Amino acid sequence: MSSQRYIKLKNLEQFLSLENLDYSEIELQLNNSLLDYSSSEQFALKLKNFSQLTKLALRMALYQLKTDIGSILGEGLSEISNLQNLDLNLEPCIDADQNIFGLINLLTYCIKLNSLKIQLKGNQLQHCSLQNITQRIQKCKDLTDLSLNLSECWIDDDGVQILSSVLTEFQHLTNINLNLSCNFIGVKGVIELGKHLSSVKNIQKFQLSMNYNHFKNAGISNLIEQLTQCRNIQFLDLQLEKNKLTGQYFSDFSSQFGKFVNLQILILSFVQNDIQDEELIQFGKNLKRMKILKHFSMNLEGNNLSWEGLNKFIQNILKIKMLVEYLITYYY
Repeated sequence: MSSQRYIKLKNLEQFLSLENLDYSEIELQLNNSLLDYSSSEQFALKLKNFSQLTKLALRMALYQLKTDIGSILGEGLSEISNLQNLDLNLEPCIDADQNIFGLINLLTYCIKLNSLKIQLKGNQLQHCSLQNITQRIQKCKDLTDLSLNLSECWIDDDGVQILSSVLTEFQHLTNINLNLSCNFIGVKGVIELGKHLSSVKNIQKFQLSMNYNHFKNAGISNLIEQLTQCRNIQFLDLQLEKNKLTGQYFSDFSSQFGKFVNLQILILSFVQNDIQDEELIQFGKNLKRMKILKHFSMNLEGNNLSWEGLNKFIQNILKIKMLVEYLITYYY
């Protein structure tokens, strides 16, 4: 039972002083610790002793990850034979592009993972950094779960193409969580993302946040149509807040949802778009064709809707045969 223990540590000194080595889960904050060559070697040597460790969460700042330090940490991680889950939370850094190579070298050694979570929110990443990150992620061939938080990273259409191309490399990937909010993604980027996602045939759970981007109406219908080719999707969460979705485009792409043959949970957020009653009612008519949908949630705050329109939409939702739970959020 001791091998299932979890511990959370606030700094490197606490980690190095551990005497019990049978933890299976460790959460470690390194953002306030000095990571020079010597301390990094000590950290790597200590890691090698945790033979029962299966899950490791590291919080640090990119400025700590110079190329040589990232390599040392990565070599330490490679010695943990049972490590299956790695969560990297890297705080924003002014010189992110110059220091990203430490992270890249760290990932190079983590080839046995089945779950990888990387949070780079707020770091301004150029195309070369995105390319290097994806190349290293590709080495984790056995991944089943991949989560990337790249919000506020100044990613454009070409950046999305670089990122999305990595998704086709994994045969076992079943869970994808992408946060691309607050970037500069347009129609081209959305279409490229959809094209690559359609090749991930085993995906069962997909979460995508693209709030506050620049694609407006065009591209979304294509993205959802491409996703319908992933026949195993059971859970779909799309966050599309403040993208100026309007009119006929909104009701058109809603017709694609009926093509998801195994979808049971659908979560949608259209906060602060330009959706009106007529399109919303048609949306409901399209959704009622979904045969096995059980849980439905939709956030419509900040749109131009009336109570009458919302009520007609809800009446259509209630006609979904297998529906057991729904939540519609809207404030007047």
